[in-house]
Amino acid sequence: MPPGQLRQIIAELEAQHHEGYVQVACHLLDMSGDARKKFVKYFDRAREGSRRDGREHSVAMLFPEADFGLCVWSGARISLPVLAQHMESYCAVKKYETKSSNWVGLATHADLRGLVHAWNLRTDPWEHDAKMEEAVSKLPRGGKTRT
Repeated sequence: MPPGQLRQIIAELEAQHHEGYVQVACHLLDMSGDARKKFVKYFDRAREGSRRDGREHSVAMLFPEADFGLCVWSGARISLPVLAQHMESYCAVKKYETKSSNWVGLATHADLRGLVHAWNLRTDPWEHDAKMEEAVSKLPRGGKTRT
C-alpha cells in the first residue's frame, strides 16, 4: 500500500487525466516500499526548500533494474509554465545522462494547493546527441541521482 502522500500524487495525476498518466502512476507504484518512502521524503524536502527560500529545488532517483528514473522539480515565486519548462528540460538531461529508457518528471509548486502541478513522461530511445552531452557536462556535480 503506498504512503498517503503517494496516493494523493497518483490521485492528482488521475484527476488531470493527461495522456500517459497511467504509465506514470505504474512507475510510481513499481517502486519498492523503501523507495516509496525515500521518494516522499525527497519530494517533501524539495517542496520545503522552495517554500523556505523561493528557489527551485530538484531531486532525481534512478531505478536501473526497471530502466527508469524520476525527478521532482519544485519551485515557488515562479510561474507554473516556467516551472514546468525547467522540469521538462531537466528530465531530458537526466534521462540522457543515465541512458534510461523511461523517465518521469513531476513539478510541484510550493505556493499552490495540491502536490503535482505538471508532469512529464519521456520514453524516447536513447541516442547520442552532442547538445545533450554539453547539457550533461553543465549539470552541477554536487548533486547525485539517488537509487
